[in-house]
Amino acid sequence: MNIKTKQRIVGALVIVATIAIFLPLVFHAKLPGEKALEFSTNIPSPPVEPTYTASSEGVQFRFDNTNESVPPKLAAMVNPKKNQLTTQQKLKPAITIDTPPTAWVVKVATFANQSNVDELVLKLRNQGFDAYEKGTTKNNQNYIQVFVGPEIRKEKAVQIQKTMLANYKLKGVVVNYQV
Repeated sequence: MNIKTKQRIVGALVIVATIAIFLPLVFHAKLPGEKALEFSTNIPSPPVEPTYTASSEGVQFRFDNTNESVPPKLAAMVNPKKNQLTTQQKLKPAITIDTPPTAWVVKVATFANQSNVDELVLKLRNQGFDAYEKGTTKNNQNYIQVFVGPEIRKEKAVQIQKTMLANYKLKGVVVNYQV
C-alpha cells in the first residue's frame, strides 16, 4: 500500500473518532429524569464586633442588642484592672540583642590522633547522640576535641554527661557552646 494512502486512512479515522466523541457532547439533550446541577454556597455572615464595658459586676459584652454577662473567671482574665502585672511580675525577654542565646555541650574527650576521634564520634552518633569534633591548639600542639550537643537547657547537658560516665566511662565536662 502507498504511504500517502495509509496517511489518508489514518487521518480519516482520527477525524471520525473525534466526531464520534465530541458530537454527542455538542447535541446532548437532557434526558427526562435528569436533574440540572445546582451549585450553592453556605457562607455565614461576618461576625459582629462586640462592644464591652467594665463594671463592678464584671465585663459586659454586647452582641446585636443582646446583653450577656461574662463569668467572673473570664472577667478576671479580660478586666485590665484586675489582671495587671506588677513591675516585679513583668517578664523580661530571655534573649536580647546584647545577650545571645546560651547553649551547652559536653566536652567528652580530646585526642591527638584523628582515627580515635572518628571512632568515638561514629560510636556516639550510632548511639543517638549529636556528636561532633572541633580542632584546637594548646602549647603548639594540635588536638581534636569531641563534643556532644548542643542543648538549650543545662540540665539536659548534665544528664548527657552522667550518661557518658555511666555507659562509656567518659568523664565529660559541661561547657558553653561556641560556634
